[in-house]
Amino acid sequence: MFSNHLRCSLGRGVWCGVWIMKDRVKAFLNRHPFFKNIAVLISGNVIGYGIYMVFLPVLSRIFGPVQMGEYDLILSSGRFVLDFISLGLIMAVMLPKEDDNAKDICQIVLFLNVGFLLVFISILFAIRNVYHLFDTSIPYGLSVILLALYLFAFNLQALFYSYTNRSKKYRVLFWNPIVQNVANVGISITLGIMGFGTTGYLMGTVAAYIICTIHMRFFVQPFHTKISIKKWKKRLREYKDIPLVQLPANVISQIGTEIPTQYLGRVFGSGLLGGYTMANRILSIPVSLLATPINRVVYQTMAAKRNSNEDVGDFCFGVVEKNIKLAILPVGVLIVFSRPLIPWVLGKEWVVAGDYIAILGVMFLLKFCSACVSGTFVVMGRQKLSLVMSFVNLAIYGACFGLSYVLGFNVRTTVLIFSVSECMYQILNLVLCVYCTHYSMQKFIKFLLKYIIGGNVIIYLVYFVMLKVVGTF
Repeated sequence: MFSNHLRCSLGRGVWCGVWIMKDRVKAFLNRHPFFKNIAVLISGNVIGYGIYMVFLPVLSRIFGPVQMGEYDLILSSGRFVLDFISLGLIMAVMLPKEDDNAKDICQIVLFLNVGFLLVFISILFAIRNVYHLFDTSIPYGLSVILLALYLFAFNLQALFYSYTNRSKKYRVLFWNPIVQNVANVGISITLGIMGFGTTGYLMGTVAAYIICTIHMRFFVQPFHTKISIKKWKKRLREYKDIPLVQLPANVISQIGTEIPTQYLGRVFGSGLLGGYTMANRILSIPVSLLATPINRVVYQTMAAKRNSNEDVGDFCFGVVEKNIKLAILPVGVLIVFSRPLIPWVLGKEWVVAGDYIAILGVMFLLKFCSACVSGTFVVMGRQKLSLVMSFVNLAIYGACFGLSYVLGFNVRTTVLIFSVSECMYQILNLVLCVYCTHYSMQKFIKFLLKYIIGGNVIIYLVYFVMLKVVGTF
């Protein structure tokens, strides 16, 4: 009887503690709107990606490495024009003080998106008897149309997201990843079961972006009802640095980003590419869950602070330091347990993805840091530095994969060399962000040594102990 009374008392104590903690967290978020906004966005991303991860074992069994490899090869072949077809102006939506000016930019982006895509498709069809942008099991004409639909839907969704973020409708953005992932998973699985293969996976992605955009349209109107060419010219003059400087930087950077996918797919085939891209999907979860929503709020806040002549550096890297503490543990767990876990969860044909995760883990931690502060060069008015870094990135990737091709390295050695070179680039990028924001270089070096280098040394020590001593891998 006494024990029952004790259990009841302990139970009430635990619930009281939970409610007290809940009230304290709620009070803290109410006092700090910035963290409240981040919490709202992260919550939506966690739920959305939770839905995706629950159904990933189903997707991985319906769409094998070859289908997913073809999917990524097709989209990778067109992503280099994503920024070009909008002149990179989507990021400018956050910058004007007046909403009318932001709507001018949105109209310009929509017009450019439609116009350039029509030209892009026409060129691909005109030269189809001479050159194919990619070769897959899907009829080339159909895959080009699906690629064009993807590019349009992606940019339109990004445009609506930027304007919704500018409008500070964070509750709407909370539902954004949930709506997108539910639609993507549901439509892709349905079409996959019906036997559509790679085509079904592409159609699921396109449909998800369209549904997501429709959802945001219920709450925001980023376009004027009338077109004013005079206003368009004025906006283009005001933000000419973005298409003249930032756009080339973005396009070159995107080309560099797509080199690994293009090289692995064309040299080693869609099957091995599918394993690599699956590893990227899994490792990019911390970036998608944390860094992307954080960056969208950070970018908006940095722009406001910059306009008010407030300090940007301490704010920016304070956010990075807090969130790397959240990312390092799940990435570490993925690195250590990827080899036995991935085949069990996704299926035996995905075993190679576990090897890639162990190789790419450090790189993704550094990419997580950079993703939190992406847009720093734009906010600080250093677009030329962004352009220089894009050329550096392209040169590093070119050297990395050129060396691998000349020396005939196998796929694992190629991915390892790529991972090391990308780590070097991301560290350089972070150092320049520190310099631009006038943040303490000494504090940054301590952060780098403690969390990135020190944390990864511990993670890989555990990994090799498991590999050599336990012998279960």
